[in-house]
Parts: sequence; C-alpha cells; structure tokens
Amino acid sequence: MELILLTLMITHGAIHFLGFIKGFRIAPVEPIDQKITRPQGAFWLLSGSAFIVAAILLASQYEFWWVFSLLAIIISQYLIIKDWRDARFGTIANVLILAITVLAFVVWSVMSV
Repeated sequence: MELILLTLMITHGAIHFLGFIKGFRIAPVEPIDQKITRPQGAFWLLSGSAFIVAAILLASQYEFWWVFSLLAIIISQYLIIKDWRDARFGTIANVLILAITVLAFVVWSVMSV
C-alpha cells in the first residue's frame, strides 16, 4: 500500500507542476484552459513540491511525513476548487491521499501516547 501511496503522491505532485508552468508562462499547457496568474502558479508549485516532499519523507520512514501531505492536500484542494473545470478530477487523488494520511496521523497519535 505504501508503494501505491508514493506513486499517487508523486504523480499528483508532478501534475501540479503544470499549473506552475502555465502560471509562469514557461511553456504552453494545452490541457489547462483557465487563466492561472503567477501567484496561483506559485501555489501550484508549493502544493506539488509538498506532495513530492511528503513522498520522500514517507519513503524515508520519517514519522511526520503526514504533515507535508496535509499541507499539500489543503493547498491542492483550494486550487482545484478555484480551477474546478480543469482540475476537478484531482479531488479523487486528494481524497485517497487524505484517507491514508488521516489514518497515518491516527496511528501516530495513538503510538506517541
């Protein structure tokens, strides 16, 4: 299950980089129709990076990986809601990652008592 989560977080994080690329006009991003400003692009980069960092920390068995995962999910879902027409399917990935992240937090909180 860890491998599936790692794959999902890395893939979802990489997809977020498309919002950064479009927002900073680095290259044309045809799948994204809506306008993305530079500040929004920076948040797409932040969220994508947080997903990648969470995946690296999880793979490294760092016990607080879930903090970065929650941060990434919160920013990601905000951006998805803002650009719903283009990004709505990202909600599926966020819900799956959130479910496992919450489970990891519960396990961590019980184990640390």
